[in-house]
Amino acid sequence: MTTRMYKYIGILFFAGVILFGSIFLIIIKKIHTPQLEDQETVIVTVNPDETVAALALRLENEGVISSAKLFQYYLRFKNLDTEIKVG
Repeated sequence: MTTRMYKYIGILFFAGVILFGSIFLIIIKKIHTPQLEDQETVIVTVNPDETVAALALRLENEGVISSAKLFQYYLRFKNLDTEIKVG
């Protein structure tokens, strides 16, 4: 490989790190930013036989969370998707 090739690989690697770092920061900000403007406490009732996906979609439709998919990924990442109970 030539020096020029190493230079291009280095630039592409650096650009990739910046891109993925930016995406990561956007996701983290979205997770930790309250969706409700007045930031009030919301009591959520989980219905019998309601899946995590259905719950996430309902919360998104009610404006409690901004993204049902991101909420599901977060629960799965934290191993909380099996901890949600009816009630």
